[in-house]
Amino acid sequence: MESGPPAYLVVGADGKVVGNVRLTERSVFVPVPAGARHQIRTAFADNSCVGVRRNAGGPPTLVVAVCAPEAEGQLFRFVQTDERDSEGRRTYRIESTSGPVTFDSLNGLHVQDPDNTARATGFAVIDRGPA
Repeated sequence: MESGPPAYLVVGADGKVVGNVRLTERSVFVPVPAGARHQIRTAFADNSCVGVRRNAGGPPTLVVAVCAPEAEGQLFRFVQTDERDSEGRRTYRIESTSGPVTFDSLNGLHVQDPDNTARATGFAVIDRGPA
């Protein structure tokens, strides 16, 4: 496993969710319960959620799209890991129905094969209070 993902997730100008070393206004997300899973809404745009986009030339990536609670690609589970980040915060695997969200230097932030959870990245979730 690599040393870990960039410090923050951020929505790029192209709508793709990427790793970034700085916290920006486009780095704030709100998990919204949807049954046993969650939608991950952006805090900077109305009715925008993180979703999985299939790519012909590589692994699925995360993008922002109009929120659709019935869309399988917009539903995620947060699974607590036994690890902590460098500041001692508990980490969580973020899993979509397509597989776990992970980060590596070759593919950046992406969704990996669901049968390959041994390399899944743990992400710290920072609670900034009510949205």
